[in-house]
Amino acid sequence: MQIDSDRRGQNVAVGPHGTAKETTKNGKRLTSLCVNNGLKIGNTFFQHKHIHKKTWLSPDSNTRNEIDYISINNRWGSSLSDVRVFRGADVSTDHCLLVGKIRPYAVTKLKDPQTSCRYDLELSNRFTVLQEDLSMEEKWELFSTSVKASA
Repeated sequence: MQIDSDRRGQNVAVGPHGTAKETTKNGKRLTSLCVNNGLKIGNTFFQHKHIHKKTWLSPDSNTRNEIDYISINNRWGSSLSDVRVFRGADVSTDHCLLVGKIRPYAVTKLKDPQTSCRYDLELSNRFTVLQEDLSMEEKWELFSTSVKASA
């Protein structure tokens, strides 16, 4: 299963940094599954050297491919801060260790009244900037960005 960087019609699920020359049949199945279920393929959204993206080494040690992927729900996609391969892990397999880093949100801090008030004020200030003549998608993007930036 390999995915290239062709994003036509799949921008939400596939990023611009796929490494394959061409998406395979199973790669198309994965992208279709992700598009239809609101998932994004994390590996394709982060640019790294090819050596830090290739997850599999052929038995003859000449071919490397990116065939292992991390998928995450679009709702939580912005919390994924990186996906890359670590080749040094000795796990007796022809696959390399694939690691995704997730940025945590400290929602427990909102229990503190001072922090909660500061967050409310910051968020309300950002919403005063929203314009009425925007499309629904533009409004959602501004809303989403404002909430994340305020947090």
